[in-house]
This record gives sequence, structure tokens and C-alpha cells, in this order.
Amino acid sequence: MSINGIGVRESVSMYLLGPAGISSESTVAFATLWVLIITVVSGIAGLITIPKMGEGIGSFLSKIKARDNDE
Repeated sequence: MSINGIGVRESVSMYLLGPAGISSESTVAFATLWVLIITVVSGIAGLITIPKMGEGIGSFLSKIKARDNDE
């Protein structure tokens, strides 16, 4: 088991890219940069998406409260 594939990803990249003549240091650096880039992009997308989800939930709850008050 690993957290977010850290360690496993680097080991597999060294195993797969080693026979191609790429150094271990380069494969580990690439795998680490890959994780950082994916994490940052996902975080930015989350920051954009979460407020929009909140508006949708808020309007949904407002409609339920308005319907309950009408009855």
C-alpha cells in the first residue's frame, strides 16, 4: 500500500524506462514532477468547481424550504 502511489510510480518508471537508457534520476524526477503537476491542476479545478456546487446545493435547499412553507 502507498499514499497516492508515491514510491510505486517512481519504481515502475525506473523499471520501465531503465532499459531505454534513461537514467534513474531522470525517471524519478519526471515521476515526481508528474505527481506535482497533476495535484496542482486538480486543486485548481477543485477551487473552481466547489463554489459552483455550493450555489447549486443552496438553490436546491431554498426550493425545498419554499415548497415546505407553501404547504
